[in-house]
Amino acid sequence: MTAARDHLEQAQRTAEDPVTRARALAISCQFEGPGHRDRSTMAHLMATAVDELGDRDRELALRLQAWTLFFGRAEPGHAASVKAGAALAGDTPGEAVVLAHLVFLHMRPGARADEVAALAERAARQVDALIEDGTASLSFSGMALGLRWADRMDAAERVIDRAITVACRRGSAIDYGIALGLRASVYLRRGMLGEAEADARAAIAAGVEESWHFARGVGPLLESLAAQGRTDDAMCTLETEIGDREISDLPAMTAVVLAQAQVYAACGDHAIAIFEDAVTRRNRIDPPSASWIGDMLTAGESYQALGNAETAQSLVAEALALARAWGTPGALGEVRHAQARLGPPGDRIELLRDSVELLERSPARLVHARALVDLGGALRRAGHRSDSRDPLRAGYEMAKRCRAERLAETARQELATSGVRLRRERLTGAESLTPSERRIADFAAAGSSNAEIAQALFVTIKTVEAHLTQIYRKLDITSRRDLGRALGTLSIPRGSSAAGTQL
Repeated sequence: MTAARDHLEQAQRTAEDPVTRARALAISCQFEGPGHRDRSTMAHLMATAVDELGDRDRELALRLQAWTLFFGRAEPGHAASVKAGAALAGDTPGEAVVLAHLVFLHMRPGARADEVAALAERAARQVDALIEDGTASLSFSGMALGLRWADRMDAAERVIDRAITVACRRGSAIDYGIALGLRASVYLRRGMLGEAEADARAAIAAGVEESWHFARGVGPLLESLAAQGRTDDAMCTLETEIGDREISDLPAMTAVVLAQAQVYAACGDHAIAIFEDAVTRRNRIDPPSASWIGDMLTAGESYQALGNAETAQSLVAEALALARAWGTPGALGEVRHAQARLGPPGDRIELLRDSVELLERSPARLVHARALVDLGGALRRAGHRSDSRDPLRAGYEMAKRCRAERLAETARQELATSGVRLRRERLTGAESLTPSERRIADFAAAGSSNAEIAQALFVTIKTVEAHLTQIYRKLDITSRRDLGRALGTLSIPRGSSAAGTQL
């Protein structure tokens, strides 16, 4: 990528045609993002290029204006330009690029989910054009993340599934890996921890160059393992995937730092320094936004555990202000749950009831399950054993569906204390397959060859063969012919394709 960037910069300097210079500048931004040159320099370059273009190419001018808005936040007239950009309909690819860039500019204190979702939804009218720019582009990321942050999960999945299909058709490991990482973050929000783990592992397995390593599935994999209660696996993954390697200061890498902090918190080792490192990274770019609410609440629990209740309450209060402005039931439900856990015991049950009611109207199933289990536990400890059982049962069942085994075990123990004993379930058959094994089994059951599966998942044929051996053993079958019966379905992985096979 360094060589490509150098060639593009040379084209910017030497090309006589302003259109050629502008195209080289627009493409180079995809390589360097916010970190290669300082903001004021980039804003000046973009503004100059737009002036030189004049009326020659409106679409190219819009793409440059998108970057001018992104880099030129301190420039005179920036607010008026943002307002004008936000009024675009998204009727052309250039308009969609502007709208997608504006998603990031709107993610500030006081941001509203409906406004961010509207920008992302209008950008998604040109989804194929944004996919053409690549899933690593700021425009595609802005569109997909805007939908995910605003809890528009179905729309987010649709655009990401489309990108995965295109990446498979093109054979682009980078686009495939990054799109899978994005979909894993959607699955995490939905509490689909097994699916998130499978996407994250597939993203990591896609062979791409080292500079893209952390931008794929590392963060979602760590978060999924921690949420499942598989802390030993999470720590092993930390060592394998990160170890002593330095994580760059690029904005996309802050999520990896936050995932590290979540893993340590889940292990009971509250590494506040890691969270504070992430905050320092964030503050170089932007103040906190609603996308940080969950991480702020996790950090609040860590501060509380370490005896710093004042900082914990400050973080919860900051998250509450963000959630109120943001306006989604999921965000406010998360904060109410944290207030119950970290606040005075006398308010706990009412706050938990409020949290459960809000989370019922959100896609955040895992947070909902946690609130249900905490509500049931609080009711039992307050002497309301009968009333505790319904939320505990509901929380247990939801935790099992999410694959949050540690949370499910907590619910089981609470139920036992309340007088209800649940029989332990042993995973057998299709339920015993790991997420990665299930994905390969679904491909094979749908008729894909080992080579086609390897191509679709960007892994080696030997990897597929090894997984199938394990799958046959767990399902107690001996051939591919028996897979459909053993799985109980001939379902096809969403957003997937394999060359030469209809999947």
